[in-house]
Amino acid sequence: MSNSKWLLTIKVLSGILITLINMTNIQAQTFTEVEPNNSFALSNTVSVPVTITLSIDPSNDNDYFKVNLPTCGVLSAMLSGLPTNQSIQIYAYNAMQAQIGYASSPSAGVGFTYDFLLTPGIAYLKVKSSNS
Repeated sequence: MSNSKWLLTIKVLSGILITLINMTNIQAQTFTEVEPNNSFALSNTVSVPVTITLSIDPSNDNDYFKVNLPTCGVLSAMLSGLPTNQSIQIYAYNAMQAQIGYASSPSAGVGFTYDFLLTPGIAYLKVKSSNS
């Protein structure tokens, strides 16, 4: 079984830009978030490689994404450009919707990088915002 590495880049400007790509294939399709996607049942389904554009509004919004990963690998999440009063949390879940990973801004306005090890098959990502 081969391992892959995907990159998840999040930049908070007027919205959030997520790029989820297989590092061996830099051509990513684009996807714009469709609301509502605030639960597992309503999650937006995306395929890798992909660039997702979304906005977190209002505060404490939850956005869910479902992805079917072809191989096991590392998902690197990099977050930057947060407004000074906003923190972002990213949660990873397996196909059974059990939480398998979590990363958060160390404080409001501060970005972070975190690696999630994911197995092949269905995985969910939740992006959540909170204002301080």
